[in-house]
Amino acid sequence: MLIITLLVLGLGGIVAQTLLLREMLILFSGNELSLCVVISSWVVAEALGAFIAGIWSQKRVVDVKLYTWATLLFSAAFPLSIYATRLFKVITGIPPEIALGLASVLWGSFVLLLPTGFLHGFLFSLACALYAAANPTTPSPAGRVYFYETVGTILGGFVVSYVCIPHVHAFHTAFGICLLNGICSLFLLSRARIRKSTLTYALTAGLLVALPAFVLLTRSDSLHELTVKKSFAGRDLVYYENSFYQNIAVARTQGQYTFFSNGLPLVTTPVPDLVSVEEFVHFSLAAHPSPERILFLGGGAGGAVHEALKYPSVRRIDYVELDPAMLQAIRSFSTPLTEEELTDTRVHLHYADGRRFIRETDSTYDVILLATASPSNLRENRFFTEEFFALVRNRLDQSGILAFRLPGSLAYYNSELKSLNTSALHSLRSPFPYQYVIPGDTNIVLASRSAQVSDITASLLYTRLMSSHVSTNLITKTHLEDRLQQRRRDWFHAALGNAQALANHDFLPAGVFYALAYENVMLTPFLKPLFDWGQKVTFHLAAAVILLLFGAALLIGRRWPGVSLPLVIGSTGLAGMTLELLLIFGFQVVYGYVFYEIALLLTAFMAGIAAGSLLAAASLRRAQEEFILLLTEAGLALYVVLVIAIFHLLSFSLTARPIALHLLFLVLLFASGIFIGLEFPLASSIYRSARPLQRRVGALYAADLVGGCAGGLFVGLLFFPLLGLFSTLFLMVLLKACTFIFLFLHRKRAILI
Repeated sequence: MLIITLLVLGLGGIVAQTLLLREMLILFSGNELSLCVVISSWVVAEALGAFIAGIWSQKRVVDVKLYTWATLLFSAAFPLSIYATRLFKVITGIPPEIALGLASVLWGSFVLLLPTGFLHGFLFSLACALYAAANPTTPSPAGRVYFYETVGTILGGFVVSYVCIPHVHAFHTAFGICLLNGICSLFLLSRARIRKSTLTYALTAGLLVALPAFVLLTRSDSLHELTVKKSFAGRDLVYYENSFYQNIAVARTQGQYTFFSNGLPLVTTPVPDLVSVEEFVHFSLAAHPSPERILFLGGGAGGAVHEALKYPSVRRIDYVELDPAMLQAIRSFSTPLTEEELTDTRVHLHYADGRRFIRETDSTYDVILLATASPSNLRENRFFTEEFFALVRNRLDQSGILAFRLPGSLAYYNSELKSLNTSALHSLRSPFPYQYVIPGDTNIVLASRSAQVSDITASLLYTRLMSSHVSTNLITKTHLEDRLQQRRRDWFHAALGNAQALANHDFLPAGVFYALAYENVMLTPFLKPLFDWGQKVTFHLAAAVILLLFGAALLIGRRWPGVSLPLVIGSTGLAGMTLELLLIFGFQVVYGYVFYEIALLLTAFMAGIAAGSLLAAASLRRAQEEFILLLTEAGLALYVVLVIAIFHLLSFSLTARPIALHLLFLVLLFASGIFIGLEFPLASSIYRSARPLQRRVGALYAADLVGGCAGGLFVGLLFFPLLGLFSTLFLMVLLKACTFIFLFLHRKRAILI
């Protein structure tokens, strides 16, 4: 029964982590870099729980009753965390359509995840003590618990991926976990036969069995609807759905429907944002002498396609939208405008990833319109990289035009806004030698291989609009002369001046960092020095810091040999988190729908950890432990070199054989987990001391998770966007080479404390 309980512990942990992570992706506007903050907050909370449990167990007897009480608290914390996450903006007074700044993401993630993560880490250390008491002859009880919990994590990953996410909402799942915990706790109590446990029995039966069963049967849907409506305070919410790719919500205000994607407004009907829609479409199409074949990459419904259909020369419009659920939501609240643009015979819908469509189609176009306005996350950044612009060039006729938008200003360009625009334009320069920027609060960028795009004037655009008999609400001759005046364009280029910014690439997404820095100047301006400092980080500086820390660790290890293994395990936690995040980010760069696949990706990594811990358990013979740990350190460094080589090949053919690539990411995550799973049981077995098992396990587990937290914060927010995937992986090779040398020099002293 104890083994089943450990499986349920792992299952509950991954389900809670995955569902809370998805809720926070919605809260944080779908920005995948927030994953590093969320996962780091989770591992910090778990580390605190494991460490406190280790100290707790030194002074108190760990028994089934204590484990049951901790399980009861964990089961209560999970649904409460979901509730608090959905109402976070309401509680903090932030309007539902406003994105959160980095400071809110940092402290909000930690506060929201602390109760659930802390209690899960607390339960892990208690489980180690219970298993050790029940199996006193087992050479590495912590390793066994680690293995069984990870197997439960794998089972939970499949359950949450293929049962929970597609078919039930978060509260259904949370109360299902409560019920499962309650049943396991009752069996544990009955088998342990602990005296004076009537209160524990009663609370377990009532709060972990009867109450969850009642809520599941009668109230979970009401609770779900209540929290969803409260999260859109002051709005009449008429639709809410988590699709495979995003969260979709529709709010109604005086006959207007606003469609939200991950909490941010995307489309408004039946009266769209005329300034945004008309300027973007008509500046782009009128810049071409005779636009016949048009391609919209997202954002066409709700007015843009309607405006393009006004041109008599247009014979075909291909509209590519990744998520069918978004268009289905728009159809569910149909207006004459959307009905016309989605049923016109010239409009052809394609439900596909825009990058994949661009690569695989044989069609060429006169104008390609990219609807997203900023590379503010990895999914959108994929359409602002030099690699993507090169793909687009091959799908445009010689005089074809690519049009997209960037944040702008008519008053002042701060350093963040300069870097954001400079990075995108620099990335555009190689594929498209001719660019024409129309400055404004939103800059409209037109790019072409033909010099004709540089000859655009207000009178030319007005003449073409008139000759095509295109009627508009906003675009007039005066408006065109104002928006395209040469003085304003000269001021824009002078404002950018000699701004230095990295070019934006698939595996070096500098645009995401610049967009994040720009958004946070407006949302959390006190963090500006942090972003300014971040831009000064280079590969050589980061490598020097690693070598400096290596030297400090050598000195510390000589003075206090007991810290040697925790330092090594902490570095492995950092490397493991780095590999996990980089592979998840790489998956998003290739496919663009990590929101749907996140549970499966996490499960593949955890499956590797289970396999690694099983291999470690089979190798636990005292004469070989130190040797195997050394081999694992060396093997991890070599494995990272292999990952570098694989991604180098991927950079040349990102979407070739998509199914094989999908499998490759899962295999790489699984293999990464093997190295992480190998080290913890080996270290816990080597780490002999006079201190209790729980304290030793708590220290190692905490070191592992704290290292993971450091990796998440530095890699996700700094190294990946500014140094790129390859440089970050090379830093991990250097780190593990250092820890291999460190462990080799301290291999005999590390077993002491």
